[in-house]
Amino acid sequence: MGRLPQPAEEDLHDCMKAIHQILTLRRREYYFFGGISCKLLAGVQRRTSDVDIVIENCSMALPNPRDWLATEPFFWSVQQEQYVFVAIRDNCVDGSHPDILCQGRCFVEIDVNIAGWGSFPLFHKIKNALVPLTNFGAMSLPRGELLKLKMAGWGEKSRREGPKRANDVVDIVHLRTRMFLEGETMDTEHTNATTREGIKEWIREFRDMADWEAIRYYQ
Repeated sequence: MGRLPQPAEEDLHDCMKAIHQILTLRRREYYFFGGISCKLLAGVQRRTSDVDIVIENCSMALPNPRDWLATEPFFWSVQQEQYVFVAIRDNCVDGSHPDILCQGRCFVEIDVNIAGWGSFPLFHKIKNALVPLTNFGAMSLPRGELLKLKMAGWGEKSRREGPKRANDVVDIVHLRTRMFLEGETMDTEHTNATTREGIKEWIREFRDMADWEAIRYYQ
């Protein structure tokens, strides 16, 4: 799949709309996060090939993607061991390759996580803070919570020194800047240890305590 063309913005949006419709029909709670939310809520200018989503964890059986992503345009990728959303563009499909993993079709990777795992906030704590994504009807973590997740990742050495470092830097700077411009704050006192460590490591490396002070508050 890495050799295939990256999905266009409209492919990512179509994937999100389809997921939103399916989960709404099934009355399942969810929220989007990650790079796609950063792009839509903070104007981040970078490419991404996946859609990140968290689904509620309740007394019911955990939602198996095979239960709700079982029909086209969703397919299970054996190679990636995850679901993909197949985006077909008329101007790039000639019909000569019936295999779904062929050049000319784009794939959106779908990463499904469970609320309450790691740094993902639980629904009873975050539900009222979720924000709609423009023109989608879909719900996302707000910028402050997206920034917390990004900083939790920065708290992991393998993440801040790994291949995702550059994208994380772009996301963090854009989120923090947009929050400052729109007068939003982030509670840096009531966060988990990994998030606090991430902020500490970021400030140590970039020496920008003043920028953090501009959006932090204490309850």
